[in-house]
Amino acid sequence: MKKNNIVIVVIAFFILVGCNQNNLNNKGKIKLKDSTKNSKEIVFKNDNQEINYNNLEEFVGKDGNEGIYKFKVPNGLFKRSSTNEFTSELLEAKINYKFIQTDRFDEQGIFSKKDLIRNYKSKIKTTYFLDKNDWFVLSGTDSENRIIYVKGFYEELVSMQGQDEGEPSWLWSKSGILEIRYTEKHKKEFDKLIPIIIKSFKCDWWAN
Repeated sequence: MKKNNIVIVVIAFFILVGCNQNNLNNKGKIKLKDSTKNSKEIVFKNDNQEINYNNLEEFVGKDGNEGIYKFKVPNGLFKRSSTNEFTSELLEAKINYKFIQTDRFDEQGIFSKKDLIRNYKSKIKTTYFLDKNDWFVLSGTDSENRIIYVKGFYEELVSMQGQDEGEPSWLWSKSGILEIRYTEKHKKEFDKLIPIIIKSFKCDWWAN
């Protein structure tokens, strides 16, 4: 009889241990589930407002001699805050368009594309640079430690009147520059946005 009692006690012990272990496992799963649920409530706000990178809207600017410039962004992400400035509250970012026209007699102006690029590089800690025929792209960080991407178009206007005596006379230049500024906090989103904005940015100097 005593032997049977011992066996029953041992069996009961293992059953009890097994039940407790199941309870611990179940509690662990519940805790993990609750933790996941809570994290969704405090996740970065972009997860609560989906950015559709395929649904794009186009911003178009026009002002006097500037002709027309345009670029695309996901629909509703940016709003025009002034004539040539666009802001995103969601991403705490700004896009600015700048137009520069320089007469060849303007000693304080930008005389060439090299001057324009040098001017930007003096203000930006440059980490990327691409120079093409009539445009360039550079990126880095500005004086406020924000990430900045710049794409600029450049064109020289010349006179052929003096070509018999040598090189044509340079009269003036036009530059159209798009600046995109954002913080490291939103780098993940802009890694997808930058190619869209940069590739879609165009300037048409002669458009009415």
